[in-house]
Amino acid sequence: MKKIVKVLIVDDQPHIRALLSKELSKEKYRVVNLGAVELIWERIKDSRLDLVLLGFHPENYDSWKILNDIKRRVPNLPVLIYVIKSIDAINSLKQAINEVLDDKNFRSENERYPVYSLNRIQIIV
Repeated sequence: MKKIVKVLIVDDQPHIRALLSKELSKEKYRVVNLGAVELIWERIKDSRLDLVLLGFHPENYDSWKILNDIKRRVPNLPVLIYVIKSIDAINSLKQAINEVLDDKNFRSENERYPVYSLNRIQIIV
């Protein structure tokens, strides 16, 4: 039986969370949504996550600080920072998710994750 992948979406924009949730649910991912970044540690602690998707909204919160905090506390948890401007960005993000999760299965405990650069989106893991 194939493992169900659990993804945390952290984005303060409800329409983006809803769109990503719908798209990822179609791909058979189990999605956990979070609109308030101050609750991120509660969700990470209480959930067995395979991946965190972190919306890039510098006017609302410091995505880079959150990324660094996650990588310091949970270094083996992949994190993708994204900006959604079009449906093409969602397709690129789904492609990146698949690549990161495939890569995660072959990565040792101490290896760092690379930076991915796709068509319309740059992803830092």
